[in-house]
Formats: sequence, structure tokens, C-alpha cells
Amino acid sequence: MPAAPAPDGEGTDRFEHAPSTAQLARLVRAVQDLSRARSLADVQAVVRQAARDLANADGATFVLRDGKQVHYADEDAISPLWKGRRFPIDECISGWSMTRGAPVVIEDVRVDDRIPQDAYRPTFVRSLIMMPIRPEAPLGAIGTYWAQPVRPSPALIEVARALADSTAIAMEHVQLLADLEARVAERTHTLSERMAQLEECARQRRLLAMEVVHAEERERALLSELIHDDALQYVLAARQELAEAARGDLSALERARPQLDAAHLRLRTLVAELSPVVLRSSSLTESIAASVRTYTESRGWTVVTQLGEAIPAVHGQFLTRATRELLTNVARHAHAGKVTVTLEQVEGTVELCIADDGVGFDRADLPQALRAGHIGLASLRSRADALGGALIIHSSPAGTHVTVRVPASEADAA
Repeated sequence: MPAAPAPDGEGTDRFEHAPSTAQLARLVRAVQDLSRARSLADVQAVVRQAARDLANADGATFVLRDGKQVHYADEDAISPLWKGRRFPIDECISGWSMTRGAPVVIEDVRVDDRIPQDAYRPTFVRSLIMMPIRPEAPLGAIGTYWAQPVRPSPALIEVARALADSTAIAMEHVQLLADLEARVAERTHTLSERMAQLEECARQRRLLAMEVVHAEERERALLSELIHDDALQYVLAARQELAEAARGDLSALERARPQLDAAHLRLRTLVAELSPVVLRSSSLTESIAASVRTYTESRGWTVVTQLGEAIPAVHGQFLTRATRELLTNVARHAHAGKVTVTLEQVEGTVELCIADDGVGFDRADLPQALRAGHIGLASLRSRADALGGALIIHSSPAGTHVTVRVPASEADAA
């Protein structure tokens, strides 16, 4: 739609010929300032002032496209215009310019039917140029306004177009910088997380190394506890009966015999359970079953075992040790009434599950327990990870369920 002519005697031409040297110098300075812009706010600050200076105008606005609306993001004018306001894109002259990718030149806003008169009537604006920021898919528009009727020359329009084109490049540059900074920040955050994980792994490895150093002492302590809580109790009971026999109660000798037989049986069982030769000669199911008997008898628990047959024993020693470690934890901490031990093959893995109905614990306390030297679960997890498996813990006030998962074969581990 052609621009409406100015009333007779009112319109004045701007830049009747080529732009002046001063105006070209101002455009160059604006382009240089835009090249140094690092944010959208920097771009707006440069453009709002340059637009006024280049056209010797009374006001300038920086308008951004925002979906189906336009946002008058910034302005520099002799009196307030529309800064901060949003309008439907099809109801304002900046939207008209953006949707068509073409400049709009209006010599008198009062006689142009594209102008929303209610929005312009309270302002000083009489003439304007609205230039889209790049013609293809405009990012926004730059408005230049005069308080008196003005007939902008082709030279002035080209200067406004040059400023808008430079603004488009600056905005794209700013967006690229923002994207780059976001990526750098994301990667820095990722690296920080990985460094923290590596530091935590290193700390756990140091603790696990300490466990290796003290492994013999721990095994001896465990063996001592088993003997004290089991076989030794039968020996003490037999000793008491022998003392009664020494005082003349010969029937006590008969009562002492089963106590000694039980102690002998328990000691032989313990030796067998702790012997690597036995572990190598027994099936995995037999080793797990023997460990369950050793570590649950005389505990007062209800024990349920569901042990599959012909389970691959490529990691049998680790699973047997895991059974002992987990049942020892139940005995020490769970206050359980029922314990379930399950061993099964699931596709390419072997899963050992030990569940109890005890008091449970908060998994958030595990790092603190590790720092305090309680490294049993951490040791099992580290070994399972090294074998290509996993240690999975679910715990609540209703009980604890621990699954140890390892590959069924060396090929599965690979």
C-alpha cells in the first residue's frame, strides 16, 4: 500500500541527496558498536540511539517479534511511546512490516489506515519509518519517528536498512554467544560432576584398599564370632555338665556327650564352609545353602531359601562371600524375624537376593557409614561392578532387599 501524501506545505524531505559524511560516520560507528555487543540489551542500546541520530528523528523504538505478538522492548524518544508493551502482530505497523519483511514509510500517521489510531493518538508521532530486522524471517523491527510531517528520501531509507541489516547480524552473533556460553556452562557442570564422581571413586578405592590390608583381621574376627556364638556355647554347656559329674552327678556325663558332639559337628561344618577347596568342589547352590545354614542357625529367624539348580558358578566365591556378608549385616542390624535367600539365573546373569523384614535403613546414610569405616556394602558393590554386575539395595522401615547381580559367564561379562 503506498504511503499517504503529506498535507500541502507540511512535508519536508530528509536526505534529499546522498547521506552526509557525518551520517555515514555515525552509521560506521553504530556498526562497530554492534560488532562489540555481547547481549541483546547491548544491541538495543546501540540501535535506539543510532536510529535517532542517523535520521535526526524525535524517537526510535526497538521491536522484537514474540510469536503472534510484537514486543516494544526498548525506545529512545522525546516522550514515552510503547516501551514494555505487547500488541497482536496483525494490529500494529511493526507487525505489518515483520510479516511482509518490508519497510513501511508513512508521512502522516493520521491518514494511514494501517495505523492503530488509538495507540498513536496520545503520542507525538506524526511520521515514521518501520524497518524490519532482516527481510527473511524478521527478528523484529526498528521504528524511527518524527513529531512533524517528514517525507523520507530513498537515501534515508537505505541508511535505515543498513542499520537494520547490521542489527540482524549483531543479534545472530549475540544468540551464538549465548548458545556457546550455555554449552560451555553445561559442559563445565558435567565435568564438575564427573570430577566429583572420580574423587568419590578414588576415596572409596582408598577405603577399599584399607579393607584389603585388614581383610585377614576381619576374617579372623568373623571366625571368632562364629565360634563364640555357636560351637563355643556347646563346649561351655558340656563343661558345665562335666563340672556336675565331678561333684558326683554321673548322669551329667550323658548330658555332656551330645553337647560335645554338637560342638564337634559345628566346628567341622565351619571348617568346611571356610575352606576354598570345598568351595571349588561344591556347586554354587550347595555353597550358598551351606553358608545360609552356618550364618542363620541359632539366630531365631524363619529362613526361606529358594535356590535354583545348575546355577553357573563362574563367580561362585564372590557370591558365597556376599551371602555371608549380607547375612552378617542382617544379624547385626536388621532385628529381623524372617529372612529369604533366593538364587536364580536370569538370562545372562546370576542373581542372589537376600531379603529381611527388619527395621531397614536410610540409603542416604550409606556415605556417612562408609566414611565411618563400615565398608562391607561398598566392598560388595565395588567387586560386583568390577565383575560387570551390580549391587541393588531397596530398604524401608518394613525391611531390606539386596540383590547381587553378576554375569553368568565370562562372555556375558565382556
